[in-house]
Amino acid sequence: MEPGFQAIVDCMLDAGWQRGEVIRALRRLIAADNMTQKENAKVEADLAIARAMLRASR
Repeated sequence: MEPGFQAIVDCMLDAGWQRGEVIRALRRLIAADNMTQKENAKVEADLAIARAMLRASR
């Protein structure tokens, strides 16, 4: 995994990004991914409840 990560960082630096910008951008990506995972978990839980309620009503 590290070689791929380093390749991304290297591409960003080669494109003219400053190291601080790279770090901030990667932190934002991680935060966005975490938020997406949490939201997906909520949706999955809501779907499971809805499916259970539907099965119980049959």
